[in-house]
Amino acid sequence: MTPCEHNPWVEVAVKVPREMEGTVSAVLSSLAPSMMWQNEKRDSGTCLLKATLVMDGQVDRILSRIDEALRQVEAKHLVSEPMPVELQVLEADEAGGSRPRRLQPRRVSPRLAVGSPCHGIDGGSGHTVLLIDPKEAFGDGYHPSTRIALRLVDELLSGQHGPLPAVRDWALDAGCGTGVLALAAAALGGLRVLAVDLDPRAVRATRGNLRLNPEPGSKVFLTLGELSCIRGPFCVVMANLVPTLHVKVCETLWQAVVPGGWLILSGFCQTHKDSILRPYIQYGATEEACPVDHAWAGTLLHKPA
Repeated sequence: MTPCEHNPWVEVAVKVPREMEGTVSAVLSSLAPSMMWQNEKRDSGTCLLKATLVMDGQVDRILSRIDEALRQVEAKHLVSEPMPVELQVLEADEAGGSRPRRLQPRRVSPRLAVGSPCHGIDGGSGHTVLLIDPKEAFGDGYHPSTRIALRLVDELLSGQHGPLPAVRDWALDAGCGTGVLALAAAALGGLRVLAVDLDPRAVRATRGNLRLNPEPGSKVFLTLGELSCIRGPFCVVMANLVPTLHVKVCETLWQAVVPGGWLILSGFCQTHKDSILRPYIQYGATEEACPVDHAWAGTLLHKPA
């Protein structure tokens, strides 16, 4: 399959017990014959099966079929632990081996545009422009999951979904990547934001982007660490994470948000939304918005006061 010039790609990685490599590989190859599954050996008794597919109108259907097939294999072979599926976004230029020149800022919400620091840009009247250099981190504002989160940040902080709770000083950017969500919350709502990431590359990228955007950057406080160490209260929690990490940290995020506060979740396809949303609904959250961009989904949740 030749990389599409305009569409991003999704890298699908499935961690499989070594003894089941052949079985799972055959199932995956039969489901998506156009995807070239490659095996990366691991020393821990597992292997990683990886493939890349273009993010078009078929991606949600294919991911759903992959997930269903894996669950069937687990049931048939009495696998004790689910085989996790990780999704990583590759922009079209990354899949093709080159990087396009983005000359103009991209408007991602009514009040916000995101652009590259490599060129002089003008966001136009009534727009806040964030300069984002992703370096090795994820979140330059061009991927659907990031656009969804940024639109929800704009909607929430413009009052479209009601007022923030009285304790409205602090927000959390959980897994901050480039820091684009933290900068948006600081720029559009004047919030102070704790930005947390476990990856040193993300922390370096965020630190650079705080310097590129000094006014909102002065309100962002950056730390390297595990999300499990976070303590609230935060009036807004933002998390653009892969599905498996969403499932792992949902209780931590729920406890971090103040009663009456809000959660903005993204980073998953429509296929995974129900499983990610389920524990929050059980905790008592109400879903106030559920935007979709291509096959990607997001949700705005309200914690009862």
